[in-house]
Amino acid sequence: MSLLLIATLGLARAQDLPAPDPVAERVEQDASNRKALRRAGAAGILVGGLWWLAWGDTFNVGDPASLLAGMGLIAAGGAVVGGSVDLLADGGLPLEQRVQTPPIALYAGPGGTSILGEARPPSLGMSLGPGLRLGEGALLVLGGDLHGSLGATVDVDPRVQGSFDAALSQRSWGWDLDPELRLEPAVLAGSGEGHWQLRVRPWVRQRSHSLAYADDSSRDFRRSSIAPQLGLHWRLSGRQSFTAYVGPRWDFTSWSEGQERGSLSPRLGPIVGEARYDIHTEGLGWSPGGWSTRGRLRFAYVHDSFDGQGMDWGAAIGFFGPLVLRYDHMFVAPKRPLGFQVGLGWTLGEGGGLGLQVGMQALGRGR
Repeated sequence: MSLLLIATLGLARAQDLPAPDPVAERVEQDASNRKALRRAGAAGILVGGLWWLAWGDTFNVGDPASLLAGMGLIAAGGAVVGGSVDLLADGGLPLEQRVQTPPIALYAGPGGTSILGEARPPSLGMSLGPGLRLGEGALLVLGGDLHGSLGATVDVDPRVQGSFDAALSQRSWGWDLDPELRLEPAVLAGSGEGHWQLRVRPWVRQRSHSLAYADDSSRDFRRSSIAPQLGLHWRLSGRQSFTAYVGPRWDFTSWSEGQERGSLSPRLGPIVGEARYDIHTEGLGWSPGGWSTRGRLRFAYVHDSFDGQGMDWGAAIGFFGPLVLRYDHMFVAPKRPLGFQVGLGWTLGEGGGLGLQVGMQALGRGR
C-alpha cells in the first residue's frame, strides 16, 4: 500500500514539473559553443603571441605562429561579437534564405593614392561560384575569379634627390581557381544534419605584370601558386558560424626581358590560412515592394602574402596577413527564388582598402 502511495505521489509530482523549453535549451547550447570558441581563440592568441615573440622567424616558425594568433583573434573576437548580438536580439532558428557568396558577382576597388606623382588605378573583377550538389552530404563549389587594374600603376623615385618623375609603370591582371568540396560527416553517416563540415579547397592563382621603367626598358613578370587547403566549418548556432582553412603553398615564377626568358623551379612558400566568423541577420525590418531582406556580417583574417596585403609594424614586415570586415545584404524577389546582393568590404592592411561587390544568385545555390 505504501509503495502504491509513493508511486502515485511521484507520478503527480512529475506531471507538475514544467516541460523542457526547446528555445532555452537552444540558447544555452549556442552560448556554450561560443564559450568554447572564445577559449580556443584566446589560447591561440596566447600561444601564437608567445611563440612569435620568443622565436620570431628563427627556424621558420614565425609564419605558423602569426597564423595561429590571427586565427585565434577571429575566433575569440567573433564569439564575443556574436554573443553581444544575441543579447540584443535572439539569434533565432536558421534562416531558410540566407546570404551566401553569389554564383556570379562583379566587384570593384576605388584605387587612389596620396603620394605626389604616383597613381593607383581602380580595379575591376568578376567572380563565379556555382554549387553542384553531390548527393545528400556533399557539395562541390566551382569557384573562380578574374580581375585586373583599370590602368597603369605609377611609382616615383622615393629618394630624397629624386625629381618625382615616374620610375616604374605597371599593369596587372590575374585569375584564381578555388573549387571547394564540402562534406557533411553526420549526413554521410546517416545520423542527420550535424554542426561540423569538412572542406577541401585546392587554390590555384596566377598574376601577370607588365613593367615599364624610366629608361624605356620593359619586362613581363608572372607569378603562380598552388595552395591545397583543408578546412573546418562549425555551425555555432542557427545564424552564426566559424570557418578555418590551412595548407602549404608552392610558388612558380617566370619572366621575360627583351629576348631573354627565365623561370624558377617550384619552391615551397609560406603557410596559407584563413579564419572567418559569420553572423546572419533577418534584415532591415521593412520589405520594399514586397522584397524581403537578409544580411551577413563577416570578420576574417587571411594569412597569405601572395598579393602583398598584410599588416606591418615597424620591422615586423610580412608576418601578418590583413584583417577583413565585410557586410553583405541580399534582397529576395517576391514569389521567386532569386536574390540580389550588395556587399561592402574593408581590407585592413598594406595593399588593402574598400571594395564593392554586386551579385545575383538562385537561392540555395551560392557558397
